Amino acid sequence: MKISDKYAQDFTQDERMTYIGGSDIAAIMGKSRWCTPLKMWAYKTGRLPTPDLSKNERVKFGKKLEWVVAEEYATRHNVKVQSRKEAYTHPRFNFLKAHVDRIIINSDKILEAKTCGAEKGKEWLNSNVPTEYVLQGNWNAGMAKRNIFSIAVLIGGNHYEEVTLNFDKQLFDMQVEIAVNFWKEYVVKNVMPPVSADDESILLEIYPKHTEDMIENQEIEDRIAYLKELENYQKEQDEEIKKIKNELKAIIGDKQGILTNKYKVTWKEITKEYPDSEKLKTDGIFENYSKITTYRQMRIDKRKDVA
Repeated sequence: MKISDKYAQDFTQDERMTYIGGSDIAAIMGKSRWCTPLKMWAYKTGRLPTPDLSKNERVKFGKKLEWVVAEEYATRHNVKVQSRKEAYTHPRFNFLKAHVDRIIINSDKILEAKTCGAEKGKEWLNSNVPTEYVLQGNWNAGMAKRNIFSIAVLIGGNHYEEVTLNFDKQLFDMQVEIAVNFWKEYVVKNVMPPVSADDESILLEIYPKHTEDMIENQEIEDRIAYLKELENYQKEQDEEIKKIKNELKAIIGDKQGILTNKYKVTWKEITKEYPDSEKLKTDGIFENYSKITTYRQMRIDKRKDVA
């Protein structure tokens, strides 16, 4: 999809818009839980502002604790680690870079120092590492021409874990190929990448308002027809789900639930408290606590202006 020139790139907004780095690669590969390729493209082309993390306390203290994690790693392994401010740049593609947390002196290793909250700690137990950080570590090792990378994490401020992995050349070559294609085909050409099921909120951020224009596009009609089929099928499924749930409720009656060899089904009373909007209106204070939200809603209808 070609985008209007009014969204032309302005790389002066943020230095990170001028390259693809280790923290970007998982999103570009479609492997990030927090960022899709479309969202990354919106950042790189300036359609969305790069998030300002300067006031984010998790990021702030995570950066400070990076030194603690690196020192703990050095102490445990009796090695020296060194920070490097300069980015590594790919020898063929100057828009591919990597900022490595630490270099391990007199070795073929780099160190990625991480922190996370206690609620995320289980993702790191038993030598597990979230996919995003494996991809970042492999990217950084490849850019730094190192064969081993360690990832150390401080969990909840009081629990340390680490994993050491071998650099995967085949994976790195694939990462470079995907990154180069993403940059040249989408960022440079100013073309929107394919969207995913997770992009609804991103599209709304990019296109928050609409004009009165309509687009004539016959090529997409089959896709719209397929969407309508899926919606009809979903409606049938929803009806069947409701029917089976009501059958279960009828069986449970005034009891708490049902037990089978595999399942436990309960139908319990739940009490929730909500503001009484009618009373607030009667008291004349509803407007003080109401909030108006504007959003775009999609509808698909049959055209009445064509046969």
